[in-house]
Amino acid sequence: MKVYSPSATKTWERCPLLREAQRAGWHTVVHDYGDLAMIAGDAFSAGMEAHNLARMSPGEPASVPVVAAQTLFQERVEHVKASGGRFEFTAKNQEAALVMEEGLLEALAFTVENDPAPPEWQVVAVEQSLGPEAGYARPDVVYELPPECERDESGEQVGCRVVRLTRDYKFKLASDKKYDTERVNEYLASGQAHHYLHFGHSRYFNSLIVVAKPKPRFVGLTAYLEYDGKMINRWVAGQEGKWQAMHMQETGLLPLWESEQHEDKWGRCEMWEACLLYDRDPQRMLNGGYIKIERR
Repeated sequence: MKVYSPSATKTWERCPLLREAQRAGWHTVVHDYGDLAMIAGDAFSAGMEAHNLARMSPGEPASVPVVAAQTLFQERVEHVKASGGRFEFTAKNQEAALVMEEGLLEALAFTVENDPAPPEWQVVAVEQSLGPEAGYARPDVVYELPPECERDESGEQVGCRVVRLTRDYKFKLASDKKYDTERVNEYLASGQAHHYLHFGHSRYFNSLIVVAKPKPRFVGLTAYLEYDGKMINRWVAGQEGKWQAMHMQETGLLPLWESEQHEDKWGRCEMWEACLLYDRDPQRMLNGGYIKIERR
């Protein structure tokens, strides 16, 4: 059975047609605050990738984390503009958008300086694909922790085993502290968490949220989802039906369907006009506020 990454599966769950449009590179001409925040999140991950690669292979040539993050952020923004897109923000988000790059770099510098992984945690993989059997998912970083050992009656260590932890980074420019627990629980219950525990053969999963403003802080640093066989088996059973349907749609054995939910708490779907006004006709979309952007 073909397996899909957590992000691909999540988008497909929302709407198969939305996933197909994104795969083809369609986007509205206007990019909003959410799009800029997504670019910042990718840039933060690029900075931490540089940091963790340097930690995994000390002495080897490595990118400067802040430079790596800033370069990616600026290149992505320019790529949108060069593709015919533009950024527009509401009055509510205008001020935050103006300090997005600044906040990104502040949060990254804070995380590198206060490395949330203890020195005894060995970095064993950084942005390394888990292969086709895992939908080519790429965990941000995987650590090998000190081995867990049992002791016999005499106190001697027996049955030691290697323990791995997969960590995923989430960057937020700002976040009200009253929502911290809710957000941590949301990430620990996500398909991404289960995906990495199962296919990455990790004992623990941690989603580290780094908030930039008003001053950098960590959220969820010590919150972990631990591997549980029954839990994972239930998750896999639920995913297999989705992956089968996704593959059948990709191969033309099952038609794509359109979600009946065109809005969520974040607003209207970006493909609203494409589906409901333009019947997904490429020329009408190009004439009606959509562009195609080469994926990077």
